[in-house]
Amino acid sequence: MTLTTARRAFAALASTLALTLAAAAPALASAAPHAAAAEAANAFGFDLYGALVAAAPDENLVVSGASVELALAMTLAGARGRTAEQMAAVLHAPERDPHAAFGALCASLGDDRGAGVTLAVANRLWAQAGAPLEAPFTRTLAASYGAGVVTVDFAATEPVRRRINAWVARETRQQIRDLVPPGVLGATTRLVLTNAVYLRGAWETGFDAAATVDAPFEDLDGGRASVRLMRRRGELAHAVADVGGGDAADVVKLPFRGGRVAMILLVPRSRRGLPALEAAAPAGLDAWLARLAPADVALGLPRLDLATKKLLPTALRALGMVDAFDAVRADLSGIDGRRGLVVSDVIHQAALTVDEAGAEAAAATAVVIAEADAGPTPGPVVVTADHPFLLVLRDEVTGVNLFLARVVAP
Repeated sequence: MTLTTARRAFAALASTLALTLAAAAPALASAAPHAAAAEAANAFGFDLYGALVAAAPDENLVVSGASVELALAMTLAGARGRTAEQMAAVLHAPERDPHAAFGALCASLGDDRGAGVTLAVANRLWAQAGAPLEAPFTRTLAASYGAGVVTVDFAATEPVRRRINAWVARETRQQIRDLVPPGVLGATTRLVLTNAVYLRGAWETGFDAAATVDAPFEDLDGGRASVRLMRRRGELAHAVADVGGGDAADVVKLPFRGGRVAMILLVPRSRRGLPALEAAAPAGLDAWLARLAPADVALGLPRLDLATKKLLPTALRALGMVDAFDAVRADLSGIDGRRGLVVSDVIHQAALTVDEAGAEAAAATAVVIAEADAGPTPGPVVVTADHPFLLVLRDEVTGVNLFLARVVAP
């Protein structure tokens, strides 16, 4: 693979950074209480990724499907009828006791003792003071998601917005500071459901900063820019993925210290290989990871500093979550016992930095609910992410994708 080709693949991948938490032992993970929720979050994460890429095909992207999944799963606890059916289908929610499964996932992600990384998940419900809340709804959020209820007065829009954003900033170690922008909340807002995910880890084997060089990165249109390319050579888990149409991609696993979380690089070997890789990854990723084997790899990886902020209603409608946003058809009566609430916005923000020492990733999601108004010894495998590529951060315990990243212009 040429430097230019790898760089092109890397750009696409980093733009889509996906943090995937995956079981180190798939057989054990599939039987674990969190397994169904992890599979659901992974499937939804790739669906959401695809919808966002389709809307902005030339941009970098960092998205945490797991964060959005958990925020919408809390909303699902209050949905009824066709609204609930659509949401469950879009989220790929487990048919049997979904909130118990999501609760097991939250518990596993929150238990990072001895993991060698900092990994945290937090949920919270912000509710209008004096407005009714159904007891089963608040019990589900507390028991499965650890989401406490904070009462506020949304008529005092700016103080409440600052309070929510301060909570998000604290839970993401100041990586996400202004999740809810001005103008989103108002006097008709009745509740906001928030999720925050944070990860920080050091590489099991770091990159030598002295080996980092200026190198060209080729974007999707063939343009070139200079990036700081980190380099290392040594034994890494590697596989070649067949992405169809005669195209292939290098899959490289970079473990973090402690072994729980890993970053998965997917670098297409073809300069124009990113679309085929993106199309094949949702169904192929698990099989590619199962084929990983130790190899001598000469790796080139750009330093990354990526950030994405998206309003998600359009993407979620495209995936089939329609009624929840419709003032007439929305049925969120499980929240307050009556029809009349509607999802007015879903906001997602994510950030990722990668350097010689390790990586830091954070994401937050807010669901805003308002009153409705209508042979020979081979040489090393050379993998150089100097072109658009995909990136997955994977927790080797739960099997859930926390972040997906697409890098087209680091």
